[in-house]
Amino acid sequence: MSQTPRRHWCNLARLLIATTIIFLITTCNHSSTALATGWHFVLTSPPATSTGNSPALSYQKFGEFLKKYTSVTSSPTVKYVQPPLLELYHHPWLFVQDITSIIIPTSSFTSAGSATPSSSSPQTRQLHPQLVRWLLHGGTAIIEGQLSTAELEQLTHHPLLPNLTTPAGWQPVSANHELQRSFYLLNGMPICNDHKWQEYRRESRMMILHVPPGFITSIADTPPPNTCFSHLSSPTKYRLMTNLIMVILSTDYKKDQLHIREILKRIR
Repeated sequence: MSQTPRRHWCNLARLLIATTIIFLITTCNHSSTALATGWHFVLTSPPATSTGNSPALSYQKFGEFLKKYTSVTSSPTVKYVQPPLLELYHHPWLFVQDITSIIIPTSSFTSAGSATPSSSSPQTRQLHPQLVRWLLHGGTAIIEGQLSTAELEQLTHHPLLPNLTTPAGWQPVSANHELQRSFYLLNGMPICNDHKWQEYRRESRMMILHVPPGFITSIADTPPPNTCFSHLSSPTKYRLMTNLIMVILSTDYKKDQLHIREILKRIR
């Protein structure tokens, strides 16, 4: 038997192995760079001011706090996403300050979940289909505002979110919720005008969190005055955000043990 075909296949195998090694090295370097820069805060749109300008938000101080006490890092800069929200698949969370940026106000949905404007359909406030797909893939949305439970239920009444067969859905954040003990032990959640924190759960995971307005900007380096969180000290707000990050980045904050290294360091 001629040695030429065998030599050809050997060379092809060597080429395949070399290509795979180069790909793995490139991927690891890219991942290391992403981890070095830290997680970005992702918002739907810049907060508008009375002058029409959008102030630049910076989270340098919170990033230093997070790096000092945990093994997670965050970037001081903010990334903004707009519909069709395809960039969300690169991020684990989305902070929503304006609900209109993630809903289809008047639409009818096909069985595939695509939105089609319809003049005959009633006015609705359903979540954008692309956002729902991202949520089902593991994303978490934090919606600011003072929506009622009925309004929240309307948002999640979506063809891509079939009726739940387990007792879940929208529920108030309980006293023993993971948000109050995932890293720091908190003494309750901040309440603004009797507004209570609520979450939407599916498959034992917090998919959407509804919080009082001004939450994400309250932990910025220069927070705006007169918000629901203005009376809280910076460390208190940082602890709350740290707990939220720990919950979002883990499927089970106890089993995944994202911060076990830092806890052991404290004990020693």
